[in-house]
Amino acid sequence: SNPDWSFSWVDTDGGAGTRLATEHLVAQGHQRIAFFGWPNESLVGKHREQGYLQALAQAGIPSDDTLMVYNMLTEFTETYIHNIFDRWLETPHDFPTAIVAVSDDIAIRVLNVALRRGMKVGQELSIVGFDDVPILRYITPGVTSIRQPLQRISETIISMLNQQIEHQRHGDGQHTALIEPDLIIRASSGGVR
Repeated sequence: SNPDWSFSWVDTDGGAGTRLATEHLVAQGHQRIAFFGWPNESLVGKHREQGYLQALAQAGIPSDDTLMVYNMLTEFTETYIHNIFDRWLETPHDFPTAIVAVSDDIAIRVLNVALRRGMKVGQELSIVGFDDVPILRYITPGVTSIRQPLQRISETIISMLNQQIEHQRHGDGQHTALIEPDLIIRASSGGVR
């Protein structure tokens, strides 16, 4: 949460997650992939944005500021998303064919707005979230998401803690680990039509 602090930690590699999500969409033929993220003050949000941008660059797709939308989670209301869609629809060729959301909460809101507008999610618009919250399995269409590897994170934390206790490591440096998440593919992320 603060790069200036020195402490041991284990976390999900958010950049690797959004890179996986974006690479998946590129493999489905998408070229206009939007990103719904948190403001730059969010270190987690910044890492997730970097993964998205890396995947675009690796695919030779230039980033487009008009497709990058930032707001606080509480401000990512369905009304706000409707307004973003309206702005994109002013020039229909600018509308994305896919959206990577920085969280499942935002992805679900995007899904609801798209369905209310009569879009076929997974066909006309693909959506990928982040976290793989349990409710995603029961939404129709099911939402593709990045699953945080909580079991692996827990095991790594316990192992790291045991090592520190055994070696009495107190204040002798920072011990960290980033664990790569998994892409869980569901119906919300189909190919371009």
